Amino acid sequence: NLVIPFVAFVAKKNEFSLSLAISEVVSHKGVPAIVKEYVNEDIFRWRNCTLESFENVKTEDISAYITEKIEECNARYGFHEWFITFPESLNGLCSQILDVQKDDSVMDLGAGRGSFLIHVAKNYHCKKLTGIEINKRGCLFGSMLSYLENVFVNLVCGDVLELDEKNKVDKLLS
Repeated sequence: NLVIPFVAFVAKKNEFSLSLAISEVVSHKGVPAIVKEYVNEDIFRWRNCTLESFENVKTEDISAYITEKIEECNARYGFHEWFITFPESLNGLCSQILDVQKDDSVMDLGAGRGSFLIHVAKNYHCKKLTGIEINKRGCLFGSMLSYLENVFVNLVCGDVLELDEKNKVDKLLS
């Protein structure tokens, strides 16, 4: 389970006391909404958990652990239950083909874990980045990964076939 290491990362990154309750740590304004929702849905599961065991662990090590565990799950289950993650070179190529610019709003339909949007956030600093993914776990992991990378990507759990005209963007990847 990645919730405890992720919450420990948030606490250490923001220099919170590791004795805080998990619900207090995830209530921080920078924590992605889907992570807050996930923790709050099952708050009784986390009420007796402690973060003190992370006292001597570096934030970089926690980040590497979370990323590694997500990659292990992807490899273990193949692409049937998890997500194809674009390699960085393909993210770069898609960005070039779309001619992504700083002031663009970019949307990725079927965003998976948000690897394309995270790439765009890190390299182009666009004004708005939105990913639509039907799988809640994909949104959760993508939100965690974007937080770990210190970029904001709005990953929304939803069906790309139910988008309406209010979702207009400058660049669209699907």
